[in-house]
Amino acid sequence: MQKNQYAHFQAGYNIQQRVKGDEKYRDYAEYAKKIEAIGRTTEWHEGHSKFEVWRKNNANERQIVQELSQANQELKILRHERLKQLYQTEMEQYEKELNDMGYAILKDRL
Repeated sequence: MQKNQYAHFQAGYNIQQRVKGDEKYRDYAEYAKKIEAIGRTTEWHEGHSKFEVWRKNNANERQIVQELSQANQELKILRHERLKQLYQTEMEQYEKELNDMGYAILKDRL
């Protein structure tokens, strides 16, 4: 009968060990689920951050293109004004040279 009693204790011990093992497995499975959830959240945040950086870069590029376009327009206006001044100065100089030689340029007076 003593063997039988030990068998009962042995069976109880085995059940306890199995329960402990199942609890450990359950804890590890829960931990793995938490880690997976954290990984998904991290992945989403990284993707969102990359999208925000991409969006800001595109906005900066559009602003740069717009500023360059505006700068080119201003440069053209300045060049036209300088050319106009140059032509006016050359015309005055040419007229002075002609006047010094005794000639004059006929101008329309409106």
